[in-house]
Amino acid sequence: MNLKACGRCGGDQIREEVLGETELVCLQCGNRQFAPPDTNPRYITVARERARRARLAA
Repeated sequence: MNLKACGRCGGDQIREEVLGETELVCLQCGNRQFAPPDTNPRYITVARERARRARLAA
């Protein structure tokens, strides 16, 4: 579970695997984001947080 990682609403995401494809699904808004199966969910959360901070600083 990725807390506050949704790019659309800032909600919590879970990892869902369907037919060999991995997606991150937001629990609040239902937004789906493709995630390669070998991607570490923690890395995605950190990368998204860095991008958010960069947008706020600009």
